[in-house]
Amino acid sequence: MIKVNPNRMEILRLKKRLVLCRRGHKLLKQKQDELLRILNLLIGKAENLREEVEKNLCRAYHLFSLARAVLGDRVVEDVVTFLGVKTHIEVGQKQILNLRAPEFRVKLDGDVRNYGLLMTNGDLDEAIGLFSGVIPDIVRLCEVENQIAIASEEVEKTRRRVNALEHILIPDLEVTIRVIVMKLEELERGSRVRLMKVKEMVR
Repeated sequence: MIKVNPNRMEILRLKKRLVLCRRGHKLLKQKQDELLRILNLLIGKAENLREEVEKNLCRAYHLFSLARAVLGDRVVEDVVTFLGVKTHIEVGQKQILNLRAPEFRVKLDGDVRNYGLLMTNGDLDEAIGLFSGVIPDIVRLCEVENQIAIASEEVEKTRRRVNALEHILIPDLEVTIRVIVMKLEELERGSRVRLMKVKEMVR
């Protein structure tokens, strides 16, 4: 219960506050539901991306191992050292409801196969192609997982606010209003009794 002076002005003020709290609770509940929906979509997207990345990386590492076994460490290291590709990552922002999450854009400059194909074999060529192709997916996965972390934190904050309104503030306001109404009714009854006694005395 909230400690206030039991009068009609206080009842009106508390009733307005109660209406506002109920409206806020409804809006926060809707926000929480929408955040959970977005969070589930992001988790599904992250799972699919992770599966794809892991599959491509496993395939690339397997081919890389085969190439090393056939060509030798020196040749593979020479080819990998002089790959003429530069990776640029641009960071932007994406709006998720009222949240701002980072958004990454990957640019690969140069040709991944700028080495002499005579000194390599198909396994190494495919492995290098897979490695260069998986980079944007890894960056995208980082972006989605970051968005999941931000959305999860906001879900937790919203849940705490919803619970505070639902289980603490709104019940307290309702109880306080009931108590004030009962006290005012009691005072009114007491006033009536006094008036009746005064009338009897006058008679």
